[in-house]
Amino acid sequence: MLHLIFPNGGLIDNGKGVNVPNKQLATPTFRKEDLEIIKFAKERNVEYFALSFVRSADDLKNLKSLLNGFEGDLIAKIENSEGVENFHEIL
Repeated sequence: MLHLIFPNGGLIDNGKGVNVPNKQLATPTFRKEDLEIIKFAKERNVEYFALSFVRSADDLKNLKSLLNGFEGDLIAKIENSEGVENFHEIL
């Protein structure tokens, strides 16, 4: 288990995220676990997919390509400044 300890106090455990305001991070949109969830959901004919921390329209395009033939709706959760800056392209 990974633990990060900060000089000003605090502990971050596995599975927790960090928000870094006004920084563009080079993190992948999908983790291995996400791909497994997408496969599971597609097999069960879900009506919606929601993608958290959408940064650009490319994030949604990548999801659509993974969904290949999905006819439901997508929800883009815009939760950071990069997503806000790219709101119109995401919409």
